[in-house]
Amino acid sequence: MITYILGNFATVDDVKGGLRSIQPAQYILGLEASNGKDPFDSDPLHVSVHDAAGQSIVIEFLNGTVHIYDNPNGVLTNQPPLHDQLALLAAHDKKQGTTDMAFPGGCDAVQRFQRLSLLNRHANAHFLCNTSYSVATPDQAAVAAALHILNTVIIPTAHVPIFNIGCMPSAYEASPFATQYTVVRDHKNLRVFFRSTENQVLKSIDLTKIDFGNPANRKALPVEAGEWHVDVTATVLPRSVVIDVLKAAKEELSTALTPWLLKNDGSFWTGTTMGAVGAGVVIAMISMRQQYAHGYASLV
Repeated sequence: MITYILGNFATVDDVKGGLRSIQPAQYILGLEASNGKDPFDSDPLHVSVHDAAGQSIVIEFLNGTVHIYDNPNGVLTNQPPLHDQLALLAAHDKKQGTTDMAFPGGCDAVQRFQRLSLLNRHANAHFLCNTSYSVATPDQAAVAAALHILNTVIIPTAHVPIFNIGCMPSAYEASPFATQYTVVRDHKNLRVFFRSTENQVLKSIDLTKIDFGNPANRKALPVEAGEWHVDVTATVLPRSVVIDVLKAAKEELSTALTPWLLKNDGSFWTGTTMGAVGAGVVIAMISMRQQYAHGYASLV
């Protein structure tokens, strides 16, 4: 199904029009048997389709019929069917309100659907200006935001361990439902970013550099390929440089806040600000003391 869609349609609208005249074939029972399942215990099948214009649909096969739904929410998890998921999400909104302050925290398909849906409503949120974190380009920030949101619904290998059935030396093995890899697609720049469960270094493939018209160019790459960490020891800055950067940032912040403090009861806000800064210094000193007590210290 995925190969057929990618090979025959360019947009979500094309898919909607092209699939309405297609009758799905009978499920191949042998495939289920080869996976060690009961041939008559078929998994429900649905497909999420997105395009560069931001449109999204869900294709579901229910009772031998193709159902195509618009999905402006852009979220899909294993089950139940999309309409049931949206009804459960609406019930959650009605109960909790629309402030999105209460997030379902479990790992089942319904809770992950709701959590991802709520976070998607605020996907454009960003750091305040002049913070040490707001240095990303727009493209980098968008990919980072997508990864942060996906991190909230990734199922870790530590989730609900099951008793070892003999394939691992330990007493327990990881949950078979753990997330195996994560993918972020950049439809604008035609890049695919990915990382695996045990290799968290983000990698990318530039689709503009692949000639899809030539079948001989078909290649494969394991999702766990590449280095699993980046050694930055050689690029660590001297302490003096870090101190100069922090001093400059402090002076810039002080200059920006002074007019505002004078306008808004400066004595109170100055005290509050200095108190917060002082608390941060104390916490940092305690942290450093604990680090030395355990035999290690910060590089800077």
